[in-house]
Amino acid sequence: MAVCKKILAFGILLFLFNLEVKCAPVPIIYSNGEKLYVIKEKIDDDLDYGVFYKQFQLFWIPIWNYDKKPVLIKNGIHWDLTYEGELVLRREYYIDTSDLSIPF
Repeated sequence: MAVCKKILAFGILLFLFNLEVKCAPVPIIYSNGEKLYVIKEKIDDDLDYGVFYKQFQLFWIPIWNYDKKPVLIKNGIHWDLTYEGELVLRREYYIDTSDLSIPF
């Protein structure tokens, strides 16, 4: 009886080790992109104040926003703001340039 149990256990082990799990690879869809978000429109002659940032998406869902910086935007083209430019926006247009919050 003990010999039969050992043969049966050995057969089950051989069967389990010979199983091959085959499955199709699952595609993971992700993207890294650059985005512009307008915070204040028409501050001066078609110029908008906004934020330029990069965004990581997984399956078209925004996961992480990074590298935010204040910019001036005109017709989809953006220019980085210098420290002096930020001071001018604060003094003359009363814009808080420290708040770079963007919608998620």
